[in-house]
Amino acid sequence: MSQKKESSYYADELDKYIKELKEDEKKREPFDNYFNSLKKKFFEYLKKKHNKKTAKKQIGIIGMFGLFLSMRTGIEKIEEVTKNMANDDFWIWYNRNALNDLTKKEIKEIINNFFSFLDKENGAGRKRLLS
Repeated sequence: MSQKKESSYYADELDKYIKELKEDEKKREPFDNYFNSLKKKFFEYLKKKHNKKTAKKQIGIIGMFGLFLSMRTGIEKIEEVTKNMANDDFWIWYNRNALNDLTKKEIKEIINNFFSFLDKENGAGRKRLLS
């Protein structure tokens, strides 16, 4: 393959890859919007119960959790989250992608607080995740 054809091939492959990324992003958009609305409600709740620093720390973890759910699970509603997704799967992903030293116990507590809030506010019925 000549150098010109080879570079054209790679440019075409890159274009295809970028197109697929944009399509995936568009598919995730409804869940992202849905999750962000839940996250905003949770942040308002946190600000009433905790100081600003604690609320921001917790909402940052919930933001990462939303990103994980959107990019790695393909779910469309929060009700589809399984206990394994909320605990071990997220923890493994989080450890690879976050630059802080929160423990698994701290992460689990924040996720549990989020689902407790959802259960109280929205009746999301996720009590089975809270163990």
